[in-house]
Parts: sequence; structure tokens; C-alpha cells
Amino acid sequence: MNSIAYSIGGSKPPSPCKSTLGSPAQLIGWVFGEDEDMLPRGWEPFHVDRGYRRTDSVVTVMCIYPPVENIDHASVTPQEHVNWWVHLVSGLTSVGGPAVPKQMEAPHIIGMGPEHAQMVAGAGWTKDDFRKAFWEKVRIPLSAWPKGNPGFEAVSKMLGQRLTPETLIPITLKPDLFYIVIAGGTGKHSHYFPPFPGCLPVSKLVEK
Repeated sequence: MNSIAYSIGGSKPPSPCKSTLGSPAQLIGWVFGEDEDMLPRGWEPFHVDRGYRRTDSVVTVMCIYPPVENIDHASVTPQEHVNWWVHLVSGLTSVGGPAVPKQMEAPHIIGMGPEHAQMVAGAGWTKDDFRKAFWEKVRIPLSAWPKGNPGFEAVSKMLGQRLTPETLIPITLKPDLFYIVIAGGTGKHSHYFPPFPGCLPVSKLVEK
């Protein structure tokens, strides 16, 4: 993703590692800057979406797990690209998903590669158009979860409807909770970063 990963703060792997399956994400963070030069016409930088001025330098930190890569070389329309996402991510992607209701209230980050962004914007779509299409399409029925999964009574209240096995469950409560960042270099790659339960993004102005 044209990103540089660093171990910071003296973080060291446990010895022995006591996780079920080891992962670099337990130790290494993704560090990348938004490629503002590749922003489609009319699209504002991520930090402006967060309420900062365009001339500000801002750092955003978020605990995510697990990341998912979208290697879509074939789509030529936004609709096809969203359909590709449909088969990559769902509420089951993040830890607990909607069975942990707070996950539905937390932001999820889409690191959109410049080529994917240009394709989407080239069809006249705004960020909000993409968010809405992503939110409406990327969902799966309640029947995908085991019946004994906790949390669905709370989800039913959050969605304001009675859940049935056929109810399509969205990843978030509203499209605005999908944060879009233009990141990466040449190549039709994008990334999806769901939040670790209870973790929210924090943005800070870099003082010069």
C-alpha cells in the first residue's frame, strides 16, 4: 500500500506468542499518508472531512483488525467495484461484527487506491455516493451468524426493526461511518480497515 510499517514505543513480540494464530498486525502498524495529489476533482482530503483546514497537517490514529485488501483489476464502473467489495467484506470481517453492537457505531476506514478513486469519481460519483452504495450493498443476512451469538437484541433496537433470518445486516448504522482515505501508489489496490472493538479514530493537528 506504499506504506511504511514501524515498531514504535518499544513494542516487542511476546515470547512465546500466546495468540491462536500469530499475525504481524499484533505488532506492526500501517503508516501512510493520503496522496492529496491524486484526489479526484471535487473530493476533499480526509483531514478536511474530519473538520480541519485544507492547509493543516493532521495525523489520525486508529486501532484496526483485521485489514482486508481489494485487488480489483477488472471493474470499469463504480457499481462493479462495489460488487467486488460485497464479496470481500461483511459484518463478519471485524472482530465480533454486529454481534458486538458498538462495532456498528464505530467508523470503518476504506483506504481507496488512486486508480480505484479515479474510476469511481470518473463516473460522477462523490465520496458520499460511494459510501451510500457501499453501505447499502455490503451486508449479509442474519442467518450468517450462529443462533447463539450474543448482541442481536441490541442490534434489533439499534436498527429499529425486528430481526429475522433474512434481515440484511449492515456493517455500520449509517454510511457516514465509512471514512475514505486516498492512499497507495500505482495499481488497482484498495484496503479496508475495520475497527478493533471499542477503538475510535483520533485525529491531532501537527503543530509546526
